[in-house]
Amino acid sequence: VEIATGRPVELSSWRFSTDAPCFGVDAGIPTYGFGPGDDALAHSATEYVAAEDLSKAAAAYALLSLMA
Repeated sequence: VEIATGRPVELSSWRFSTDAPCFGVDAGIPTYGFGPGDDALAHSATEYVAAEDLSKAAAAYALLSLMA
């Protein structure tokens, strides 16, 4: 992720929900979320993602898949 985005990875919690509890809590699978954009806008009527953020996220997903 650092290679693709050019910045260090920061671990934090999101102020919105995902399906992660189904894996992390219910199934006991360590789960991390990653996605482009500003999490303050996520799942809102004004949500958007900048094209540059989207392309960096796509590169990060591709690199992560090579590590699996």
